[in-house]
Amino acid sequence: MNPDAVVDPNASAGPTDTDPDPAPGTGTDPGTGTDPSTGTDPGTGTEPGTGTEPDPGTETEAEPVPPPSSPAWGNAALRPKGDKDEEAKHACDTNRPPISEMLGIGGSVQRDEGGWFSWVALTIAAGAALIAIGAYALNHRRTAKDVRTPVGPLEISATLVAIISGVAGLVAQFIPGVGAQESPPAEARLAVREVLARITRGEYAEKTEASMAGIPSIDRREVGQVVWLEVGLKGYRDKEPELQYALYDPDRGGSLLVGTDRTVELQVEDSDSQTLVVPIWVGYPSSERFQARFRLLDGRAVRQVAATEPLRKAKYRYACPEDT
Repeated sequence: MNPDAVVDPNASAGPTDTDPDPAPGTGTDPGTGTDPSTGTDPGTGTEPGTGTEPDPGTETEAEPVPPPSSPAWGNAALRPKGDKDEEAKHACDTNRPPISEMLGIGGSVQRDEGGWFSWVALTIAAGAALIAIGAYALNHRRTAKDVRTPVGPLEISATLVAIISGVAGLVAQFIPGVGAQESPPAEARLAVREVLARITRGEYAEKTEASMAGIPSIDRREVGQVVWLEVGLKGYRDKEPELQYALYDPDRGGSLLVGTDRTVELQVEDSDSQTLVVPIWVGYPSSERFQARFRLLDGRAVRQVAATEPLRKAKYRYACPEDT
């Protein structure tokens, strides 16, 4: 059975002729006992050429499409192999749409904001430098211009404090692992930046270096969309956030399409603030329209949510082998 076919289960197959129509020009055989005035057979009372009504008990009724609770409704890879092979036969039609490629991979931008130690050290250095400058200026004002004034202990001490504190603050600010490490308060953002259509599952796995072990070749030809997400994280250096996503049917009250939910770990860098660009591949479901929704999880808590606009289904859900 093809679950993509829309079939009316209440439709009747109609009567089936069992007697062939008489050949043109032969007329009625007088020996058959057919009454030419009524067109009926006196022995049977049936009209010639109409045959008999089919037995309702033997009528073959086509199976309806799978309900939304079926995994095959939302995920083509969960359908029986025979159904996938049957659908993939049309992948090489002459009017098939082209297949896209991923022209880039995910990445990240990160920066450290530095702990409180670096800012305290730099503040002390700046204050000591101002004290040294002020002491030197006051000492020179009290003496004649042509008299050389020795440097006083206050100027020497303030200069040394400024140099030591300044060096310590700069080291703690720009060298990772030096100074007190304190993560800023956790903040997160999540947004859909772009949706690219008609990219095969195999193409996505190759570009993201994902394992395809155990995945049949026909599933690697399955066509889907790649959703590019922007994930902003602040204060997540020691956390393990996850990204949860699934497909929903906006025409059925936003119900979940079973078999489309996934949860993946995000690769967090060792930095205070970072922005991740993450590509997520989703296949085309059987529903007429669908929407991909994403959740940023911190443990079991949802920190941010994002969603695509309603997207249309695809007629060709498999790529032709010569296009891959």
